[in-house]
Amino acid sequence: MNNKTDIKIPFWEDKRNLELIKNTFGKNLNKIEYETFVEMGKASNLNPFLKEIWAIKFANNPAQIFLGRDGYRKFANKNNDYDGHTVTAIYSNDTFKVVDGRSSHEYSFKDRGDLIGARAVVYRKSKSVPSMVDVYLEEYKGHPKSLWGTKPETMIKKVAEAQALRMSFPDELNGTYSEFEMWDERQKAPEKPATKVTIIELMIERLHDLGATDNDIAQYVEVKDIKEINEEHKSQLIQFGKRLKEEISEKAHDEWLKKQDENLNEDFENKVGEK
Repeated sequence: MNNKTDIKIPFWEDKRNLELIKNTFGKNLNKIEYETFVEMGKASNLNPFLKEIWAIKFANNPAQIFLGRDGYRKFANKNNDYDGHTVTAIYSNDTFKVVDGRSSHEYSFKDRGDLIGARAVVYRKSKSVPSMVDVYLEEYKGHPKSLWGTKPETMIKKVAEAQALRMSFPDELNGTYSEFEMWDERQKAPEKPATKVTIIELMIERLHDLGATDNDIAQYVEVKDIKEINEEHKSQLIQFGKRLKEEISEKAHDEWLKKQDENLNEDFENKVGEK
C-alpha cells in the first residue's frame, strides 16, 4: 500500500467546502456578495462552521459579513504584529485617564455607579501608540429580555473588543461586523448545520478502519483524488474492502502458524532438555 502523506487542501480552496458554504451561508447572496464573503474567509482564515464568520442578507439589503468574538480573537492571535489587548467596562464612578495615547483606569469594586460603556485597547508591535475604542451602552441597548437586558456589561465589552480589533487591522477586517453590535435577534449566528453522511463516506471510513489511506483508496478505484469517488465506484470499494479483509485474515493465519511453530519448537526443546 502507498503510505505517502495526503496533501491537505486549504479550507477555503476545497471545492466541497465551498459548495457546502454556498448552500449553507450563501443561499441568498448574489455573485458579488458571495465572492466577497469567500475572499474575506480566505483573508481571515476563519471557519464558518465553527461560527467564526458568516454572512447574512435581509430582504433586498446588501449582505453583511459577521465575525464571532472568537473569530476576531483567532484572527488577532495569528497576526505576528498583534501584541495583546484589554477590555474594560466603564462605570460612572470610575476614573479614566489618557496620557500620550495610553489609557489608565482606576475603580473600586464597592460602588462603581451605573454602567456607561466599555473601553478596548489593542497593542501592536509595530505601533508606539495602541488603538483605543470607547463604546457607550446607550447606543446599543436592546430588548430588555435579550442578553443586552440581562448581561449588559458582557455585551458592551464584546462590542468594544470587536471595534478595537477591527480598527487595529483595517486591511483584513474592514467591512465586517460583530454579532453583538446589533441586538436584533435575526443577527444571531446560524446553527451549525447537520452533516448528512453518505454511504460512500461510510464505506471510505470503513476502509480507513481496515488500514487503507486516502491514496490507497483513490489508486484502487483509479481516481486522482478521493473526493472524486461517487456512487459509480461503490462496487470497487466493496471489492477493495474484501481484499483488505483477506489480507488481514492471511496475515492473522500466518501469525497463527508462526506461533504454532514456535510452540512446537519450544515443546521439542523442553523434551530434549528432559532427556
